[in-house]
Amino acid sequence: MSLAPSALSEHILDRMPVGVALLDCSDLRILYINSYLQSLLDQPWRIQSPIGQMLDKVVPHEVQKAAMPLIRQVCSTGQNVTVSDIPYEGFLETRGRTYWRVSFELSTNSKFNVPYEGQVDSNTHNLEHTLLIIIEDATNLVRSRLHLNAIHHISSAILGRFALPQVLDYVLQAVQELVGSTRCAIVLIDQAISNGKLRTSDFEEHAQDKTDIRNESVPTVTVAAQKGLHLSSQNWHPQMSEQLLLGQVLHSRRSLVIPDTNAWPDMEFPLLDDQGIPRRPGSVLCVPIFEPDPTSSSDKSSAPGSSYE
Repeated sequence: MSLAPSALSEHILDRMPVGVALLDCSDLRILYINSYLQSLLDQPWRIQSPIGQMLDKVVPHEVQKAAMPLIRQVCSTGQNVTVSDIPYEGFLETRGRTYWRVSFELSTNSKFNVPYEGQVDSNTHNLEHTLLIIIEDATNLVRSRLHLNAIHHISSAILGRFALPQVLDYVLQAVQELVGSTRCAIVLIDQAISNGKLRTSDFEEHAQDKTDIRNESVPTVTVAAQKGLHLSSQNWHPQMSEQLLLGQVLHSRRSLVIPDTNAWPDMEFPLLDDQGIPRRPGSVLCVPIFEPDPTSSSDKSSAPGSSYE
């Protein structure tokens, strides 16, 4: 049994790994959204149909801020617009920074067939201007390009005849382009350290010590290079503890993403420079880099840590 054209269109659109939506240009009501795009929305719209809702009620504020000028432009001029490699942080905890290709097309037909059930009016929606939005995930392609650019940039810096501070500066520049961070730093531990050392009684006692006396047996960390730290944090030399991000990643031996540092109130971070005002970072990615220690057992490492904030 063959499917009717509108049912066939809906069947195809709901199975495409591409987001598709229709908007009424007059009031920006959502007339149609396919399953893939709906799965990218915040709750409760992933399970509750957004059809008939105004766009500003459904999409996050940062998305509205970026999209509204383009939507108004296409609705008023009738000229199609496509924007590529748009970065989006909405999936930071699960996917990191993602990149998207978005197309806006205006239909000027007097009748536009809406391919879904439960539409606002009827199967034939009489609109002079209906906006078609197509969203494609370009993350893998963009990341591949950024990885190659970063490798080239870092390799050129290492192989060139540059002083270490300049090499580290080149590395940070490549990291900023790769992960899209506004501030970043390379933080080094001043001596080789093992996971077990972080759990010794001396270390735990020091972590609970509220005095200003420094424990000389506990390693300290140093900011070897940075972009965007406040002047007060550029000589940041805290002792290692579980209140440092580097202490956390040494335990897990894997990268750590903190989408909102307010959820970690006891964690200590170097302060960022916000137009001359020091402030705590909002989100942080920390990637540990372990270097085997040839003078000790294999479970030890001197652990430079790269922190991007």
